[in-house]
Amino acid sequence: MALKRYGVRVPAAPPLPSLSPPMFYVYVLRSERNGRYYIGATGDLANRILQRNAGMTKSTKALRPWELIHQEQFESLAEARRREAQLKSWKNRTYLESQLNLPT
Repeated sequence: MALKRYGVRVPAAPPLPSLSPPMFYVYVLRSERNGRYYIGATGDLANRILQRNAGMTKSTKALRPWELIHQEQFESLAEARRREAQLKSWKNRTYLESQLNLPT
């Protein structure tokens, strides 16, 4: 959008380049109620944990409160989703704990 100032047409400035690329996260939460794990991926980790603990997500509401015990950072959502799928495929709790060096 161009602005008019004193009869001179001034072109709009181009958007500023982002100083850092957006980051995506794979995270592991542990229920403080019964010790169960939840694995997910997001672009806003802090907000996601707040949502989980506020009961805004039906799938995790009953097991609140949650604590973040592991996170990994990725440059693309596709990479984060692949890693999330890999972690979820490790159905054995002991194997997941040993591979991620999770506190038991």
